[in-house]
Amino acid sequence: MAKLVTQETKPSVDFDQLKASVALLMRALDNILEISIQRYSIDESKSIMQAKRKIGIGICGFADMLMALNLSYTDNKARDLLQDILNFISYHSKEASVELAKSRGSFKAIDESKFMDESFIMDKYGKLNTPHVSIIQWQQLAKKIKETKLLRNATTSALPPTGRSASVIGASQSIEPIFSLHGDNGDGIHPSLQTFLNKHSLHEDEAIIAEIKKSGRSPQAVRMMQHPFVTATEISPEDHLEMTITAQKAIDESISKTVNLPEQTTPQEIAAIYKKAYAAGLKGISVFRNNSRSYQPKKLSTAGDKK
Repeated sequence: MAKLVTQETKPSVDFDQLKASVALLMRALDNILEISIQRYSIDESKSIMQAKRKIGIGICGFADMLMALNLSYTDNKARDLLQDILNFISYHSKEASVELAKSRGSFKAIDESKFMDESFIMDKYGKLNTPHVSIIQWQQLAKKIKETKLLRNATTSALPPTGRSASVIGASQSIEPIFSLHGDNGDGIHPSLQTFLNKHSLHEDEAIIAEIKKSGRSPQAVRMMQHPFVTATEISPEDHLEMTITAQKAIDESISKTVNLPEQTTPQEIAAIYKKAYAAGLKGISVFRNNSRSYQPKKLSTAGDKK
């Protein structure tokens, strides 16, 4: 996602490029799905997949994007941006799915699907009046799908963990925050932080560099300035959960996002998180309490524990 940030006058997201990427990905994913269906060994599985043709476009590198935009992960503006981007992806992926259906046909179960009731889309997306997709656009799309019965895929947006793909392209995972500002695979200091250090003539301060390498966090000298460099274990459980809730409102499928918890978190506090997640309509929720396992995830092992 950071690659979509332009630097012309001030940092901003290139939504035209995002739209073009969504259209390309929709065609690619539908092609891949078709190839996969033809190789299913069980006819029942093939029939179910043809009936629904579920695919899902997601994102990775969201935390990198926030840093490029000089936005903290805990800022309300970060959640607003995420919802704007995901609503944009959900809308334009369905528009692209309608176009694909014109030449390839709709998913076979469309006549029995909830899309034949315009209120299905409006109940899900009709309350999201984001800057780049209006409620009117969703109304028009819902009406078009019902009247034409054109929609290639029953779902078009999802947020998988992107663990492997994010690593391949050197991006942060899905909508997760940065786990460490210093790479554990020889990647060095995060590029956005390195740019910040260079700009403020801190890149040659040995004490600052040593602290970043040791803790994976931004040092006190950086914290005293306005900066967006917060890591997963520095973010409150409430802010982790709110980001997940924000994302779910604009995505068809479930969300891959972990609520990171400090070591002293109680069972009662964890239960409260699950209850809030359920009340907010999340399809799933994951939590991780620091040092709760005999084997600590490598990226968290250098990040310390929030006290």
